[in-house]
Amino acid sequence: MQAVGKKILLQNRSVARKVNKPLLINKHNQQLVATEPISGDLVGLPIEVLYRIFDYLDAQTILLSLQYVCRRLRDVSEKYDRYALDFENISMVQMWHVCRLVRPESVLSLNLSDGPSTPQGIEFFLSLINIRKFTRLRSLSIHQSADDIFHTILKYVHGCRSVESFSIHFRRASLFGRPDSPDDDYHGPSLTLLASAIAKSNLKTFKTNLPKYQIDCLLWPMNLTLQHLTIGNCTQKQYYMILQRSPRLRTLTLNFIFINRKKTLLFHISHPLSSLALLEQKSSITALKQILSWTPSLVTLKIIGTQSFDTFLLESTQLETFLHNNFNLLSRFHIFIRCSIDEQPFAVDALMASFQTPFWTEDKRWFFTCEPRLPDNCLFYSASMRTMAHPYTLYIGGNSRSNFDEINSNAEMMNTVGKLHFEPTKMQYFNSREKNITGQSFYPNVTILHLKFHDNWPSDGIEFVSSLIDMSRVTALELYYDRKLDSISDSIVHVGKLFKQAVNVSALVVFRYKCLYDRFKWEKLCSVIPHHVKHLSISASDPEDMKTILDHLKHLWSIRFQWPTGIISEDKGTCSREIINDLKMKKQNFKYLHDDFELQIWLSNA
Repeated sequence: MQAVGKKILLQNRSVARKVNKPLLINKHNQQLVATEPISGDLVGLPIEVLYRIFDYLDAQTILLSLQYVCRRLRDVSEKYDRYALDFENISMVQMWHVCRLVRPESVLSLNLSDGPSTPQGIEFFLSLINIRKFTRLRSLSIHQSADDIFHTILKYVHGCRSVESFSIHFRRASLFGRPDSPDDDYHGPSLTLLASAIAKSNLKTFKTNLPKYQIDCLLWPMNLTLQHLTIGNCTQKQYYMILQRSPRLRTLTLNFIFINRKKTLLFHISHPLSSLALLEQKSSITALKQILSWTPSLVTLKIIGTQSFDTFLLESTQLETFLHNNFNLLSRFHIFIRCSIDEQPFAVDALMASFQTPFWTEDKRWFFTCEPRLPDNCLFYSASMRTMAHPYTLYIGGNSRSNFDEINSNAEMMNTVGKLHFEPTKMQYFNSREKNITGQSFYPNVTILHLKFHDNWPSDGIEFVSSLIDMSRVTALELYYDRKLDSISDSIVHVGKLFKQAVNVSALVVFRYKCLYDRFKWEKLCSVIPHHVKHLSISASDPEDMKTILDHLKHLWSIRFQWPTGIISEDKGTCSREIINDLKMKKQNFKYLHDDFELQIWLSNA
């Protein structure tokens, strides 16, 4: 077995066994099933231990693989009652099998999606199984785009008393216009039903990406049992109303809070909120002082945002006093600010001096780095913000400053980088003395690798990438080009070599920023894409090219054709219709969604 995150994938389905009787073949799944129990370490474990092992396995592994090993494991899988179904990145065939085999009353967690990997996935799920049969469901998460399906889901949440966590993400940006457009479709009955479901359920956790102009529809019935809340953004007044009507709330996550500097609110409240996260804050930290003063019991504060360097430099001298005087319990302070630079040179040393006092380095032991990204911006971040989920762009040639021991702490931070961005064509400027000679990767835990190309790879490109990261851990590879693909065909050869090391990549993105109407040989690209890649996102504008990709990559579970800039809407619609009609003529079983941004196809390949 191999541990991957919190799940365990069975790389080899065989188990040590002694078979005295022949194996039967399950004709429906073409799996081997022993007619007698198989003796082995796994099979002989007590059922309680097997249940604990199952807790770390995904449902597909249990239902589609493990239960066919022997009769005992099949019996255990049928009685197991703590299934977590995640249908966000799954093949259509696998979803069909899982829904056929699982007992709804044995499911505790359900994740449904109409996302790029499973367009119309929620509708397909509801056609296979009645959601009302999930009588013990505790957690429900949906990424949706169809209003009628949304009604079906909310009616279930309204009537199901077991659901404690509910997450709903609206796909506005791609299908329903700008995120903050007042003409958004979700002003009407859907929000009323959503508000009713929240008010009459036992929810403790609620997550949504609704923006400020829709939050008012949810505030009046705010569930007093809520302990954890995530929303898109809100105004100062809405933030106050959330705190006032949710006395049990302990963690709150928002994109940002709109601060009206011309209007001072006279509200005052002391709420026992313990954790606050602002993920896209655009206003200065000084402007947040009033609303932060409403939650003096904060233990964790996270701020991610943008502002000018001069403004942040001025605020840095006040930040220590503000935190020291108002938050006695604050033990974790996470910050990531992208500062715009108006003039050169800028005072990096003066900024870091504000964070080298005993309050930061001794009392709190909070460590920070300022990393110039010349010519027009720099990054200021706490050591804790280079997390597995936060993208990090490798910048070669920068002169970063920190308020801590850079050698040891930088090594620790590099271990936490999960998504790495860099440009292979700039590798030639990397100082040869800085190359890794220890045999260990600089960023050993990267799972998402984002490469941006301006030109061809250097001759030692593969060796350089291998020294940076452990390619065997990468599960998603993103390739972005800003030149004609014909002129960088050499990079595809290097990508093919990269795939020989990246044996666990399941998602691939190939995107070019402009429509250049070039006659690139797509067969060459398809020839280097291995079978373990199941989800492909690619920019292609010609129907014949798109058909070529579909014909050569029949192992894909999903494909996402993204339109490059320069394609008019009429051509996008014509292209989508041609591809859809071609798949229908080939009697391909598939689901799809298309708009002015992309064509998403969910294929029935196993």
